[in-house]
Amino acid sequence: VKKWSSNDVSKWISSINGLSTDASKLLSKHSMNGEELLTLNCETLKIFGITRPPTVSLLTHKIMELRKEGNHRDSYLIEQSAYCFGKILDHLRLRAMCHTLQDPAPLPPPVIREPYRKRFKRIVEFYFPGDSDAFE
Repeated sequence: VKKWSSNDVSKWISSINGLSTDASKLLSKHSMNGEELLTLNCETLKIFGITRPPTVSLLTHKIMELRKEGNHRDSYLIEQSAYCFGKILDHLRLRAMCHTLQDPAPLPPPVIREPYRKRFKRIVEFYFPGDSDAFE
């Protein structure tokens, strides 16, 4: 949802059952993206001119559902192996120590036991998308 364009947001708005055409037009004319949509609340909807209580309630409910959906998808990797997270933390601690000591030598990658390699790689790519090479 956070990556939605204004067109995606407009499509989502028009897909809400029970939302009046007027309210749909009011929201769509602001050309907001997904990130902006997720910040809307009762007060901002009223600023946009949506004042009818059932409409405000419907929209805030639907936006809360989107927030929960996004949080649910983003948190699926939270429950993982203590072994993998331990290896990540050890590696980060070593990097911090080398940085503090101003040691320019590159760190060797952590040694990961065979049954955990795939999981370790997935976790590292998830939490360190631009820096995953530092763990390899």
